Amino acid sequence: MIIKCIENRRSFIPIQEEANIAETDYIRIGKEYVVYGLLQFGDYIKFCVNEETICSYPTWSLYPFFEIINPLASRYWLCSIKNKNKDQKGLAIGFPELINDDSFYNNLTDGEEEEVRIFRYWKALMDLEFPNNVI
Repeated sequence: MIIKCIENRRSFIPIQEEANIAETDYIRIGKEYVVYGLLQFGDYIKFCVNEETICSYPTWSLYPFFEIINPLASRYWLCSIKNKNKDQKGLAIGFPELINDDSFYNNLTDGEEEEVRIFRYWKALMDLEFPNNVI
């Protein structure tokens, strides 16, 4: 899946419940991104993208910041139902460790060697699925 950033400021979209979102997200307007995973809880959908020039690990960015360029899903994605809290379930889609290991993303953002290696492995495979963003 390929998406293109059309906005990166929180003030662009009405967000009441998600107060922990930074004013400017870690994405660049006009850039196309390979999607490494996605989450859907309630009305919110987040894409997992990697802006290597800004951040060393992938970040979760809200869907209104993007338009879908290539809707084809990665062959490496799995799907799981997750609990956000007692009352809310959501859909998680992505590579196996991202979906099946609840501590994977936190360990990745902490720079843990094993999680970084695993992400780089899946990133390389998914990047090859969409060379030059062609279906």
